[in-house]
Amino acid sequence: MKTTGCDGCGEQLDTIDELFHQCNEEIKQDFRLRRWKWIKENIEHGLENSEIGMTINSRSYFSQNDFETVLERCEKYGVGIWGIETWPNNEFFGCRVREEVEYATDPLWYWKAYRYFVDLGVHRNFTCSFHITEEILKK
Repeated sequence: MKTTGCDGCGEQLDTIDELFHQCNEEIKQDFRLRRWKWIKENIEHGLENSEIGMTINSRSYFSQNDFETVLERCEKYGVGIWGIETWPNNEFFGCRVREEVEYATDPLWYWKAYRYFVDLGVHRNFTCSFHITEEILKK
C-alpha cells in the first residue's frame, strides 16, 4: 500500500520504498524551501514565535491563542498536520500524531489533539509538523 509521496518527485512510496528511494536531491531541497516559505507566508504570518531557546526542524512555537490561528489556517488551506507537540516550561510534555486517524488533513483529528493538551493545562509552546502537497503550494 502506497502511503506517502517523495518530497522531491512526488512518487507514492510505502515505508520500505522510502528507505531505498532516491531522486534528485536538488528537487527535494527546492520543494522543502518552497514549503517552508509557504508556511511562513500563509500559516505563521503575523503570529509570535515563542522561541523557546531551541530549534527543531525549523519549527516555530506558539501560544495557545496563536496556535488556534495556525489550526484555523491549516483548515482553511487544506493543510494536514502529522503531529502536534507541546513544550511548556521549555521541556517536552507530549505529542499526538496523525496515525490515530486516517487522514492528516482531517481537522477533527488535530483540533481534538490540541484540545487534549489544553484540557491538561498546556497553554504555550505548541508546535506541529505540516503535510503540504505540491497542489497546495501552487494555489
